Amino acid sequence: MKPSNYREKNAMTYTRKECIGGIPGSKIVKFTMGNISRDFTHKVNIIATKAGQIRHNALEAAKVAALRHLEDRLERRDFLLKIVPYPTKC
Repeated sequence: MKPSNYREKNAMTYTRKECIGGIPGSKIVKFTMGNISRDFTHKVNIIATKAGQIRHNALEAAKVAALRHLEDRLERRDFLLKIVPYPTKC
C-alpha cells in the first residue's frame, strides 16, 4: 500500500516546471588532487561490495581525511588522489 492511501490530499500536486529545479549539484569541488603529471607504479581502489547510496558530504569528508593522511606522510608531488563517485567498468 502507498502512504498516499492513508492521508488526505488538500490540493493538487505542485508540477509547474518553471518552479521545479533540477537535481542539486555535487558539493565536491575538486575530484583530483596531487601530482597529475606523473605515472605511479602502485594503485589503490576502494570498491563498495554492497549496493547503496553515498551522499556528497560523506565523499567530501572521506576525501579530506584521505588527503590529510597522505599529506602528513608524503609530499604533494608523490601521490595522486582521484575521486570517482560513479561506478565504472574496471
